[in-house]
Amino acid sequence: MYMKNSPTSKNNKPFLIASAFSIAIFGTYLYMTPYFSILGFKTAVESKDTEEARKYINFKSVRRSLKSQLNEALTIKIRKEMEEKPFGNLRMILISPVINTIVDSTIDATVTPNGLNTLLNQGKLTKKNGSISSSNASISTPKQANRVSLYYKSINRFVLKTYLPDIQEPMKIYWKRNSVIKWRLSSIDLPFELMKALE
Repeated sequence: MYMKNSPTSKNNKPFLIASAFSIAIFGTYLYMTPYFSILGFKTAVESKDTEEARKYINFKSVRRSLKSQLNEALTIKIRKEMEEKPFGNLRMILISPVINTIVDSTIDATVTPNGLNTLLNQGKLTKKNGSISSSNASISTPKQANRVSLYYKSINRFVLKTYLPDIQEPMKIYWKRNSVIKWRLSSIDLPFELMKALE
């Protein structure tokens, strides 16, 4: 038997449409949350609001990710220099504490809101005295806008990949979900060429 739509089903139609629309809007908002956090960090740094900028950084995680990379890069660099010198292996043992000191001081200076902003935008590490590493391969000017791509690695991990001028390997900045709508910078993969300036 053919049944006509009841008045009740007709009355529910606007509600179902509104519900579907609300779900779509909320889903889009959730999808955009890492973009909002990245923009929030950038805005805070540019306005010199350090306390606000710090909310977007997982300092412990970022320091850990950079320390392992910088330790390895500096060790490789110094080992190559020592290979041609007498007692190279002994020299490496003696210089290991110095490597740790250089890396730790560089991380202390770099892993700050301003230091990270310089690293992400210019590809330069900040040294203990406040100067930045100088490398011809990592010079960025306003006329040389970095190529960037942004994408989800997983539902709770987001990647900002940036290509610095004259460096083939990209720098990857990982953001991790901190709550339903908040994200924090959690780790950075540095191009090896960028780390050559560390000394």
